Amino acid sequence: FSFAHLTIQEFLASVYICLLPQQEQQRLLNEYFKAYPNVFTFLCGVTGLRHVEMYESIHLKLTSRDDVVVALKCIFEAKCKPLSAAFFTLDMSHKTVLAYDCLCVSYFLSCYPVSQLEMSGCDMGDKGADMLVKHISNEVTSSLLLELVNLSGNDLTAVGMEHVMKIVRTSSATLRELDVSYNEIGDGMVSVITEHLQHNNVLTKLNVGYCGLSVRGASCLGELLKVNNSLKELEMSDNQIGDEGVLSVCEGL
Repeated sequence: FSFAHLTIQEFLASVYICLLPQQEQQRLLNEYFKAYPNVFTFLCGVTGLRHVEMYESIHLKLTSRDDVVVALKCIFEAKCKPLSAAFFTLDMSHKTVLAYDCLCVSYFLSCYPVSQLEMSGCDMGDKGADMLVKHISNEVTSSLLLELVNLSGNDLTAVGMEHVMKIVRTSSATLRELDVSYNEIGDGMVSVITEHLQHNNVLTKLNVGYCGLSVRGASCLGELLKVNNSLKELEMSDNQIGDEGVLSVCEGL
């Protein structure tokens, strides 16, 4: 059983705020953003953020690690488009996120110019990774402009990493740093990553530390180093690659 009365109350509170004069709305919104985030999110969905002042205040909160999750939910519910072409940095590091939160991030990535996505230690899991790419198109014309993606420590397996590769592929013209360390993605997924990067001349830093790699994974990385001239830093600590794996990597240098 579940009870929806709190959700209904939050919705009615949002509608009530919509009927107030704009100045009074702004005063309440400043109070509600932190105290009643669900009411605030409802309000954004109801109004579509028609007031420019409220829209601008939401954008400012994207720069705060404490407020960024709620701000992303508001933008998703209101289906907002960017006010300017200025690039954003999304830093949600070490904030536990739900699948719905990842869906909101996906919408933001699909509509807004984002140069850095910092989501290390968010424990999104494979389901979160699936939601993270829901709004990202496979079309080349819809390429992302990400320069840095950090998804370290997110409890991802090879299944989740397959979803993440959609971000890597659509950012291939700009992505300079990729960190997927502390995710048990295994040799098979590292093989997929290295295959994609063989013809990439932009990425300069790759971190696959503590990813459950063995000699096979190290061999794939060694083959990548033979043909990729842009990669300058490769972090692969805490993997059981043994002497044979180290030799395979060294042969690629």
